[in-house]
Amino acid sequence: MPEECNRAVVMSPSERQQNIQKIVAWVDAYRERHPREKLFQTSLPELSCFAIGEGHNLLVRQLVNTEYPHGCWQELLTDSTGEVIQLVLDEMPKHG
Repeated sequence: MPEECNRAVVMSPSERQQNIQKIVAWVDAYRERHPREKLFQTSLPELSCFAIGEGHNLLVRQLVNTEYPHGCWQELLTDSTGEVIQLVLDEMPKHG
């Protein structure tokens, strides 16, 4: 697992839900700025996480291109510690 995913994060259920709502709002705004021809219900083939980073891959390659709550959105919705959610939150500022 990439080092950036190797950290202890513990979010309460309400924090996780609030942060998922932030991510959904960010993805919606990103899609308005960068329209997509089609959204998918399954995950897309991933690019190299070592080359572009796990957070970038999940946020820009998967979540932006996948209909909520399908595909990789399930990684956020089933994230019991908040580790994956935090990974995405940390990536968001890098993409506006």
